[in-house]
Amino acid sequence: MGILECACWQAGSSEHPEKGMKSPFNKKKGQIGFVMKRNPPKPMTMDELTIIHQLEGLAVTFGLQIRYEPIRIDDDLPNVPGGLCRLKGDNVLIINSTATVRDKINTLAEAVKNFDLDRIYILPFIRELLEKAR
Repeated sequence: MGILECACWQAGSSEHPEKGMKSPFNKKKGQIGFVMKRNPPKPMTMDELTIIHQLEGLAVTFGLQIRYEPIRIDDDLPNVPGGLCRLKGDNVLIINSTATVRDKINTLAEAVKNFDLDRIYILPFIRELLEKAR
């Protein structure tokens, strides 16, 4: 939802909030008028490190261990940014420490998206990111 901006002025004064705009009201001199306009909503943004920290927190909440390890990639194999595995009975999310920030975010989102996200509070931006990953 956008933000409403309001401006008030006294009819007949030269200090109208928006120059050249005629009053939408038929006001007599001395009466008060106002204009409201809706600004379009700004897209939600969050820096990438904050996104990573939020997703890491969710992963830990769901009992995942997170390990950043360099994953050696042969030239003839596809790039692997990481993934979930079971190691000695524990769920472990291994993330390639040399992966791009975007790949780290995608790997974390892929791991967290399959848990029951409705039972805990998640920041709206992070929830939207996880919905897109589904």
